[in-house]
Amino acid sequence: MNPSSHQRSIHRGFTLIELVVVIVILGVLAAVAAPKFINLSTDAKNAALKGLEGSVKSAMQISKAKLTTLGLHEQTAVTSWTHPTTVGNWCETCMFNFGYPANMPATWFSLVENLGAIDDPQTDFVPAAGITGMATSVAFTFPDNVNDDGSNTIATQSCYVRYTPGDATTLPVVEMVPCQ
Repeated sequence: MNPSSHQRSIHRGFTLIELVVVIVILGVLAAVAAPKFINLSTDAKNAALKGLEGSVKSAMQISKAKLTTLGLHEQTAVTSWTHPTTVGNWCETCMFNFGYPANMPATWFSLVENLGAIDDPQTDFVPAAGITGMATSVAFTFPDNVNDDGSNTIATQSCYVRYTPGDATTLPVVEMVPCQ
């Protein structure tokens, strides 16, 4: 056999075993990666809730600071209609208890952007009631997580930011309950 004919017989392509191995590896990668991509909407909602939680906490602290500078932070109830020239200047329809926002939705509409009424198509989050075991709390959630029967109650016991007002001896509590 001459050397030039040997060079012409070099095999090209992949063997069947090599192709099967590659297909198996791709299948394993797809099985591992697919659930990560499928769950992106839940991750996005949880990230949005985390941002809302920060907004609610910031609104609490800003309200406390403003009411403290006005000397109104220790009063049981301060409203924008009883103090129109002070509180009413920065919070249109608001109620505060001991320097922090009450759980009145109108207060939160004034304090937090992208929070609005359920029938407002421009809103990202809405207030809702009906959190199990939390009668005095208000939940801020996505419009699609509120029952559409007119009760304005939360549809699932997850996927919301809960605000529980404080009193003379306890601070308010803000807690994110992630989407599942």
